[in-house]
Amino acid sequence: MAKVKNILIKKLEKRIIQMGLDGFENKHPKELSGGMKQRVGIARALSVKPDILLLDEPFSALDTFTAEKLRQDLLNIWHDSKLTIVMVSHLVEETVELANRVIVFSSKPGRVEKELEIKLSRPRNKRSTEFFKYVDVLSDLVQ
Repeated sequence: MAKVKNILIKKLEKRIIQMGLDGFENKHPKELSGGMKQRVGIARALSVKPDILLLDEPFSALDTFTAEKLRQDLLNIWHDSKLTIVMVSHLVEETVELANRVIVFSSKPGRVEKELEIKLSRPRNKRSTEFFKYVDVLSDLVQ
């Protein structure tokens, strides 16, 4: 039992460091910022080694700088693990930055309207003409 406990502790320590939460292990949830709470949620989801990570607007309640940092952290996790990540987002630029494939749904009733593959190399240059071409295409699709 002690061996299993040590393995679990090592895994948790890895996730804590990976999500930038080291030094906050003994804090209560009320003592954490919104960004830290979001990091805890992602770390918790990753700790069970899922086949797919499902995220619903994971950065919507965060300030711009915290959201940008978490997007980069998520990209690093994806790059290192090759985990399939399915994310709901209503932010077009965020979607182009993160996604390899975008599924656009219609409203009432929700049906697959269009599928778009994002063929940009990584890291993505968010100021490039190619990036904004995808932003324009996707913006037109969702309007």
